[in-house]
Amino acid sequence: MVDPTFVANIGGQQGILARTMYGEDRGDGAPGMDAVGCVIRNRVRIAAAFIKAHGRPHPLYGDGSYASACLVPWQFSSWNAGDPNRAKIIAVTAETDPIFAEALDLAAEIIAGQIADPTNGATSYKESSLPWPASWGTEVPARAVIGHQSYYCLI
Repeated sequence: MVDPTFVANIGGQQGILARTMYGEDRGDGAPGMDAVGCVIRNRVRIAAAFIKAHGRPHPLYGDGSYASACLVPWQFSSWNAGDPNRAKIIAVTAETDPIFAEALDLAAEIIAGQIADPTNGATSYKESSLPWPASWGTEVPARAVIGHQSYYCLI
């Protein structure tokens, strides 16, 4: 369950999405942050369909909201308790970091459906140079490579 006070205090759905995009791939600039945001949008869509079919939140993608999709434990490492990015993504502001200001604008466009999905429907990604995670099951081809990340659909 997502704490609505926490979500409200750091910018609502747009703020959580922007902080996740910033925390996960600010190094690849707008293209990387767009791609992460579109993965999250894909998860939101899948979660909404799962809820409609099963009457409960999706175990990995949440309750159909952007905040829930971002904050499901262990889905986006920048939100993990021990991750050094966590404190940074909570504290960052548009006034102190122009890359985060850009992430906020991109998040609004993703939520509004104004950005085409460069990941071709991906639901997961990993740093391209890292090996395939065994917990992901059988390796599948990447749907896209954007910056340092490879994007996959695992459902």
